[in-house]
Amino acid sequence: MVGGARTAAWPVLELFVSVGVQVLLTPLLLHRLGAQQFGVWILVQTTLLASAALSLGASTGLLPVLAAALHRGDLAGARGAMRWLFRRVAGVAVGLLAGVAVAWSAGWTPGLPTWAAADVWPLVLASLAWVTATELDNTAASALKAQGRFGSAARSELTARLAQLALIALLVDTGGTALWPILLSLAVTVAKFTVRLAAVRRHWPMPASSAANEASIKIVRELAIVGLWVWIGALGSLAFNAFDRWFIGAWFGASTVAAYAICTQLTQLPHAVVAAAGQVLVPWAARHAGSGGSPSSGRAGLTLLAASTALAALPSLLLLPLLEPVLGLWISPAFAHEHLALARGLAVAFLLLCLNVPGYFLLLGTGHARFTTAVIGVCGLLFIVGAFWLPRDLSTFVALKCAFAALALALPIGCAVKMIKPRPFTAAATDHSP
Repeated sequence: MVGGARTAAWPVLELFVSVGVQVLLTPLLLHRLGAQQFGVWILVQTTLLASAALSLGASTGLLPVLAAALHRGDLAGARGAMRWLFRRVAGVAVGLLAGVAVAWSAGWTPGLPTWAAADVWPLVLASLAWVTATELDNTAASALKAQGRFGSAARSELTARLAQLALIALLVDTGGTALWPILLSLAVTVAKFTVRLAAVRRHWPMPASSAANEASIKIVRELAIVGLWVWIGALGSLAFNAFDRWFIGAWFGASTVAAYAICTQLTQLPHAVVAAAGQVLVPWAARHAGSGGSPSSGRAGLTLLAASTALAALPSLLLLPLLEPVLGLWISPAFAHEHLALARGLAVAFLLLCLNVPGYFLLLGTGHARFTTAVIGVCGLLFIVGAFWLPRDLSTFVALKCAFAALALALPIGCAVKMIKPRPFTAAATDHSP
């Protein structure tokens, strides 16, 4: 238990560093860039949530698949899968870049709100480059975590985030554009990926090419299947975490989306902490499922699910009574008073979402990607339909977030059912109906 707590502390530290820097950057960029350019920064940041599209979810599925492969001692297959994933990301990114080049040369401009339309193509190119670098970096981070090296991933995140904060604070001037902090963040992400990739390679001896090719066929197929299902499900998460900001930005303007994003950034902190700590459940679940799925492992899984779900609620419960003073210190007392109701509604939505995290990661680790996809995908679809058909108001998006999180409680319920009759993690296991 002590070792598991120490392991879980690393992704939480990584999360705190990442979120802490964003907390510091929010008032800094809001005051230096102004509401309109800060709104552009917010919208570009939301595109990072879609980075898994470049690998069709394979980077997300990499953690459970590699954890299972390493448990089997399949180093050659793991390396081959990594190379395949990098090639997929590069191929999709080049294709998108070619599409952007054709559209730019043809003089076509995407339909954006007028406040976000200035210098659209340089922003699109910078965003595409940042998304690509983020996906490659996520892949390297997943490989480190699959090896159990959560500390290495956390330390590289700490260094990179502090460098991002320092560069933006020193080089972004008052009245500047959002493009400059985006380019600085891109450079930091590329450097972080390079360091993480070197760390991965140091601990994986290079096998003979023929052995790697032969061993990688099975794991690549496994990774592609798991990744595809995870990515389809991630579209639902994208609706929860990004579509609302795009809709609000288009319908209500830069100032409204900036206020909504600030409240969301604060209230999603508990969920981010829980999700970071929950990553350690994936290797645990993969190991226990791979050991044969005995009844004792099923009982251990149920105990772990119950305890971790109860703990997952604590951060949001602690934040709820502190929302007004925290917003007042972070932004301003006037902002806190004006947007307190919005922040409270979002805090409740993320409290409900926190309850789903342990079940999600345990299901992912035991190979039930299709079940998580079905649940999250349905929730995301209902969210999008509601955004178009319900009244256009901020309270509508708060209600939709609460409904999404409440429906997603099917994840821990389904996880408990699966734990009663555990089965081994295999490539075929990911392709069964829930």
